[in-house]
Amino acid sequence: MKIRRAEKSDAKAISRIYNQAVENSVATFDIVKETANNREGWLMVFGNHYPIFVAIDNNEDVIGWGALTPYDKKLGYNRTVELSIYVDVLHREKGAGKLLTESLIEEGKKVKFHLIISRIAGDNSISEQIHQKFGFEKMGVLKEAGYKFNRYVDVVFYQLLL
Repeated sequence: MKIRRAEKSDAKAISRIYNQAVENSVATFDIVKETANNREGWLMVFGNHYPIFVAIDNNEDVIGWGALTPYDKKLGYNRTVELSIYVDVLHREKGAGKLLTESLIEEGKKVKFHLIISRIAGDNSISEQIHQKFGFEKMGVLKEAGYKFNRYVDVVFYQLLL
């Protein structure tokens, strides 16, 4: 498995993986699937200024992706970013999430971001364990902040000072 910067040609795979979460989990509170065109635009807007990486397998197929994107549009937050990691359901527990997280943290240090924030929904103990492994601190819980699949879901905040 390798990690590399995402390219425009990865948009279809990125949206496919993201849509798995839209349809089947609370890893995102989006409820409408994204198109590859939406992700192409997203890559164009953020890809030049923020790290967006993909994990590829030995066949050069995209099996996961991760990004550091703006936490907030206000200029006072320009050194604070939010971490997102999504791995194809058929390739979970093979280390892609860890490699993407590690690569994004290192890139965040290189480009001199100051703080990485993560929002983890529900009972995602695997994501919480990965964050803790990399030194993220649990900062708090927003009780029932999201609503999906006819239920309210807590959102746990983690942060890592670089």
